[in-house]
Amino acid sequence: MSAASNLRSEDQFLCSICLDVFTDPVSTPCGHNYCKNCITTHWNINVPSRCPLCDKVFKTRPDLDINTLFSEMVAQFRQEAQQKASSSSSEQQVAKPGEVSCDVCTGTKLKALKSCLVCLVSYCETHLEPHLTVLGLKRHQLMDPVENLEDRMCTKHDKPLELFCKTDQTCVCMLCSVLDHRTHEFVPLEEEYEGKKAELEKTEAEIQQMIQKRRLKIEEIKHSVKISKDDADREKAEGVQVFTALKESVDRGLNQLIKEMEEKQKTTEKQAEDLITELEQEISELMKRSTEVEQLSLSEDHLHLLQNFPSLKAAPPTKDWTEVRVRPPSYEGTVVRAVAQLEETLSKEMKKLFEAELKRVQQYAVDVTLDPDTAHPKLILSDNEKQVKHGDVKKNLPDNLERFSTCVCVLGKQSFSSGRFYFEVQVKGKTKWTSGVARESINRKGNINLSPQNGYWTICLENGNEYEALAVPPVRLFLKSGLEKVGVFVDYEEGLVSFYDVDTAALIYSFTGCSFTEKLYPVFSPCLNDGVSSAKQPNAITPPPPCFMGVDMSAASNLRSEDQYLCSICLHVLTDPVSTPCGHNYCKNCINQHWNINVSCQCPMCNEVFYTRPQLKINTFISEMVAQFRQEAQQKASSSSSEQQLAKPGEVSCDVCTGTKLKALKSCLVCLVSYCETHLEPHLTVSVLKRHQLMDPVENLEDRMCTKHDKPLELFCKTDQTCVCMLCSVLDHRTHYVVPLKEEYEGKKAELEKTEAEIQQMIQKRRLKIEKIKHSVKISKDDADREKAEGVQVFTALKESVDRGLNQLIKEMEEKQKTTEKQAEDLITELEQEISELMKRSTKVEQLSLSEDHLHLLQNFPSLKAAPPTKDWTEVRVRPPSYEGTVVRAVAQLEETLSKEMKKLFEAELKRVQQYAVDVTLDPDTANPELILSDDEKQVKHGDVRKNLPDNPGRFSNRVNALGKQSFSSGRLNFVVQVKGKTDWTLGVARESIKRKGDITLRPQNGYWTIWLRSGKDYKALDDPPITLSLKSGPKKVGVFVDYEEGLVSFYDVDAAALIYSFTGCSFTEKLYPFFSPCPNHGGINSAPLIICPVNQTV
Repeated sequence: MSAASNLRSEDQFLCSICLDVFTDPVSTPCGHNYCKNCITTHWNINVPSRCPLCDKVFKTRPDLDINTLFSEMVAQFRQEAQQKASSSSSEQQVAKPGEVSCDVCTGTKLKALKSCLVCLVSYCETHLEPHLTVLGLKRHQLMDPVENLEDRMCTKHDKPLELFCKTDQTCVCMLCSVLDHRTHEFVPLEEEYEGKKAELEKTEAEIQQMIQKRRLKIEEIKHSVKISKDDADREKAEGVQVFTALKESVDRGLNQLIKEMEEKQKTTEKQAEDLITELEQEISELMKRSTEVEQLSLSEDHLHLLQNFPSLKAAPPTKDWTEVRVRPPSYEGTVVRAVAQLEETLSKEMKKLFEAELKRVQQYAVDVTLDPDTAHPKLILSDNEKQVKHGDVKKNLPDNLERFSTCVCVLGKQSFSSGRFYFEVQVKGKTKWTSGVARESINRKGNINLSPQNGYWTICLENGNEYEALAVPPVRLFLKSGLEKVGVFVDYEEGLVSFYDVDTAALIYSFTGCSFTEKLYPVFSPCLNDGVSSAKQPNAITPPPPCFMGVDMSAASNLRSEDQYLCSICLHVLTDPVSTPCGHNYCKNCINQHWNINVSCQCPMCNEVFYTRPQLKINTFISEMVAQFRQEAQQKASSSSSEQQLAKPGEVSCDVCTGTKLKALKSCLVCLVSYCETHLEPHLTVSVLKRHQLMDPVENLEDRMCTKHDKPLELFCKTDQTCVCMLCSVLDHRTHYVVPLKEEYEGKKAELEKTEAEIQQMIQKRRLKIEKIKHSVKISKDDADREKAEGVQVFTALKESVDRGLNQLIKEMEEKQKTTEKQAEDLITELEQEISELMKRSTKVEQLSLSEDHLHLLQNFPSLKAAPPTKDWTEVRVRPPSYEGTVVRAVAQLEETLSKEMKKLFEAELKRVQQYAVDVTLDPDTANPELILSDDEKQVKHGDVRKNLPDNPGRFSNRVNALGKQSFSSGRLNFVVQVKGKTDWTLGVARESIKRKGDITLRPQNGYWTIWLRSGKDYKALDDPPITLSLKSGPKKVGVFVDYEEGLVSFYDVDAAALIYSFTGCSFTEKLYPFFSPCPNHGGINSAPLIICPVNQTV
């Protein structure tokens, strides 16, 4: 700023007449300073004398004296100016690009300090010096350096441009003013300069305002982006919350499903385990008894067998296992019910979403009134134009273009061509109606097809319960309850029309991806009143191997060999053996004595009579064999003493041994003593002892003696079933039927063999029962594994669907947000470009308005007089995308997946339950007298005439009901009933003891497990309390499945393969019967029969 400062100081010392530094400065009385010569000359020319600066007139010419102080100051200024001029040449700057250079410099061009408006040349500080010192040059007008000084000359006359032609709005020279522009209005450049400067200031203000508006628009766009991001974040958070809850519900449902199945299987396995343990205990007892019976039956000790027979003659007491079984638990519906729980969770989450969404869309509520100029002539509008109904009389109204001529419709007065809006319509009490929005250009004359293609986005009700969204094709809507108040929400830019059930906060239907290009109007149709008040309102088991007892057969074999050499009279080894003609062998002495005693000669063994006493000779062969046997027996007896075994616990010990007791080999029935092999030897060699009867060793030999007479028990009293001695037979039992022990022995032995067979059969049956139980457990496990696999598959699919849905939701929101941010970014970029251009223009205008070069300002004014052309941003905005319904639609996709999985489950389950199909017929003895049964007892309908039938206890007297003939008290059953064409019916099962007379309340507590249809549309499960059923379509065939042990009654829509309802946790203790009620025919409306489908035609 030093140059500018020096120039201002120089101005203080310039004469305003010669425009040069004062020479002999004088002061006028008014206080202004001039060169003495300049002011004197001026007054000489101009009369009167006046000050050139302030125009003050001096009546008397003032005497002028040189101002010595001021003169000294001027001299000092001249000296300093020359010193600065001489010392600053080395400090001058080289002209930079864009700066005005000195026109005089050669070689390196220095930066110009001033431009001369007379010379039309720009000078650096050095070359400017003459203009500061030379008197003639000092008069030239200097200004800040500018380029194109030639532009300051008139191109035609080569004269300076000194005037401004207001007519042509251009600068002209003096010659122009008297030649080409002589008739025009002229003003000095300075005068026009002031006006144009003011206009530039106004332009500058306008540009600043435009810049400010664009900055505000940028803030508005950024705020819209923030709102959009906040909305997206909120919806994303809601979505994450909902999908997280669903994911947890899926995990919880799967865990609960597996836990429930495992608990059922554990219960089954525990029941089976207990039964098997009990069976194995019985088998063990039976096998012990079998062993005892077998051992006893193998005993040749007649007395021993007969004494022990009573305790072993029959099988031990056991449980009757005929009806005992392990029924595999029913897993039918387990997965379905688990998934249904998920549906319930999903439904709750959806309800929360709908409630929140409805609250948000209600913020866009608008006040809508009906437009009477569009109303069909038969419509009646209320005075406040808020209600419309159909009248029977067609009013005489002008058929203007806006009016509906054929369809009974009316539009709202209010139209919408941007943004969002919401309104509600009450439809309570109506059986028909249509509502929605329509575009302005819709057809209003003649028949109209309400579809989006034709400009209508509507839903409707027909026949009191048939809801449809009038899309292409129309979409049937299955609602849980009838609508009373409908909310309509439109997002114009998003292309969305949504309908809500206001009372239940539920989404009814959404038209998405619509393209709106015209005004939209609310549209209403109360429909025709039809003359009624609608306008007003499911291998042989290989037997086990035989069990052999652990008996050492070598001893028996030796005994059998010894028996071959025993005399049947003396019971000792044969001495001098002889043979009778019949082939039997005896000691020679024994048989002779026998025949000597008995008169008739007969064989003691076979009782063959010999009329002539046979001549007996010693049988040399047998005699040799007997001798050989004796020798071997003695060798064995002498060599086996070291090999004899000690008596083990439970074995019979030798009664003769002292100290260590050896194992007894034989018991003597005469001595009543048991002997080991060593002590038995005398009985094999001593003649007298050889006659004693030997047997397998037994304990308690004293039991073989009669306790009363101390005589051997040799007979059997059949009367008292006990062993007796000889004295008993002639004393206490003389009148009884007594037989030898041997004779009774054979009979009892046969009975034991029979008992043994029975016991083996009982063991086999229990083993088979164990196999059946194990097979039942395997079936149960297979069923559980199958259901578990299905459950895991379904829940895994749902989990994947949840993950997929959440990812898709986040992706969709992020894409919407990116689109919004990109749109905003593009607009902000465009705005910033405009702001940049405006700021450049503003700088140019400001610089020009600060210029004191009149000509320069006027020449550049036309290009800067107005703001540059820009875009109109008034209506431009970034509308945040609508996220309303985004989460709802994502969850709805999950509902669709869930619905598909449920359908697969139902189809598979229905196939399984149909395996339990039973043939059911109607029982005429239970049918109400007004019911008509077909001859095959498969159909029932209501008749108008009450038949005269006996009022037996089993007959329903008041209610038009009938039972099936077949009853069920265990297992599973399934039957199917056709209900097509009926408006009313009741189906299910009932227990045997139900009330059949008078009024009946159908409830599980009263023994009824039923569902019904009433009025063609109202379905209920008659639980406690009754449950309204929302079915997607009316079933034509209803399947009824019962699992008695599981306490389950399920109803299916056979055609749709869908579960209608299940009664679970029931407790059945009586017989169950199928239950049917065709209900009254209501004058023919409900005359179609209920038809029990044949077993092979249920699908």
